[in-house]
Amino acid sequence: MTTSTPVRAKDHGVGKRTTASGHTLSGGTFAEHVHDDDAVTLTATPAAGVFDREYDSRDEQAKAYMAELDDHIDALTTDEGWQDYLDTMSSFRRYSLSNQMLLSLQLAARRHRARMNGEDVDEQPMRVAPFSHWEALARKQNPDIAPGDFLQVVKKGESALTVLGPKVFRETVLDGAGNPVLDENGKPKKREVFLGFAGRPVFDISQVTNVTLPDDRQTLSEEPPAGFMEDLEQAVAGAGYTLEEEDIAGGALGYTTTDGSMRIVVKKGLNPGSRARVLAHELGHVYAGHTERDDYHVGDGGHRGDMEVEADSISYLMLRANGLSPNVGRANAAYNFGWAKHADRTPAAVRKTGDRIAKAFEQLTTDHNWRNMVEPTGDAKKAEAAEVAAIQARIKAEKDAKRAERKPAARKKRGAPARKRAPKKVVAPA
Repeated sequence: MTTSTPVRAKDHGVGKRTTASGHTLSGGTFAEHVHDDDAVTLTATPAAGVFDREYDSRDEQAKAYMAELDDHIDALTTDEGWQDYLDTMSSFRRYSLSNQMLLSLQLAARRHRARMNGEDVDEQPMRVAPFSHWEALARKQNPDIAPGDFLQVVKKGESALTVLGPKVFRETVLDGAGNPVLDENGKPKKREVFLGFAGRPVFDISQVTNVTLPDDRQTLSEEPPAGFMEDLEQAVAGAGYTLEEEDIAGGALGYTTTDGSMRIVVKKGLNPGSRARVLAHELGHVYAGHTERDDYHVGDGGHRGDMEVEADSISYLMLRANGLSPNVGRANAAYNFGWAKHADRTPAAVRKTGDRIAKAFEQLTTDHNWRNMVEPTGDAKKAEAAEVAAIQARIKAEKDAKRAERKPAARKKRGAPARKRAPKKVVAPA
């Protein structure tokens, strides 16, 4: 079995691309928005390492992936590393930070192998989902398929990517005497026991057939696109806050109250781009749960640095997702990590920060309608999720019916053949 020295993300340039003229491009969802005629190449060769090995079990694979992640997550505690992470988060925002990085690293390794084999490489951002999700979308987009017939979903020869998911065991709750504890219905209570992580297969859109997704291109602007400011204001109201403008002393451009008044205050006279960034930043505080914490608006000694990193990262993601240029808000990335100089930088802490940002960003797109985002949001997103779930249930029922048809009918067991009895002799009377 071959071994390799782990290479950190900041050393092998995962998620960063440059043109022939040296212009740096982001490697995430918005990479396609940069209309540049120069050829695009990776800045360096990503190390495949653990992602090319074969494992005896999903458990063994998960342990190897988790160990590798610590080295890569360490790269996120720099201004450049965190900016690269934000630029790729949108592609996989439904996943945790660990899984976002795992997917990025696996896809980078696959692109590298494809280049080495002389194959064409698709540099467009990726979208991944479990097989059942792609299968439901394929059925939705091909409604003429007869019930019981199934489309090909994954292209021939493609192998799944891996994300990590919790492995849980349900056990019966026992009392001190070792007897099952019963619930209100008289049934034994169950509890979930976390046993660690296991690998779960997912597929990228480039590995899938019979599914078409909308074009992600949109024109980026330094100014908020039409309707974005209204969407931000509606999100503020939808979160239960009132929006006010005041003359704020000092360098602050806005703040969110925690005295029960439920106000988001923005400094008067801001230009549209700055006003949009401040509103998204304050929404970031709300959706990351900062206003519910006792240490919100505490000085340098508390967790203010962590919260500013999270709020401004959420703001940056919202601006980019709604069509604003990456230059709007980019300057604050370096400021944020300087502000967070007292924050915990261990891999575990960085994972928690990334997970809170991903969760808040996902919730913002679920709770409210954003007319400038390409993927469905708000009501449309919920309706699509319900439709996909219904299609998945229908496909499962059809597969179950097919299996039942193929299953041979149970045969009645035949016992041992009965022995023939000898005819009873009749004795004639004397």
